[in-house]
Amino acid sequence: MKTDQLRKVPEVVAIAGGQRKGPAIDAVLRSGLVTSLVTDTSAADYLMTAGLAPRSALNARTRTALTAGGAGRAPAASAA
Repeated sequence: MKTDQLRKVPEVVAIAGGQRKGPAIDAVLRSGLVTSLVTDTSAADYLMTAGLAPRSALNARTRTALTAGGAGRAPAASAA
């Protein structure tokens, strides 16, 4: 699928985890192609503390659901 085709998809979910994937996750969030991110606390902590991804990408455009290998965990509250 080409980038212009992907931009027309209303809901694009990315699934990635691990602190070492942080820079790649950051790049995807900055691209604006992803509307939802499913990740683990390690990657989420990296993104929030490294200050790489703009907060708007983490809060408004992307709904981050933290999963630590378990179902039933509530999505993380977004930081303002």
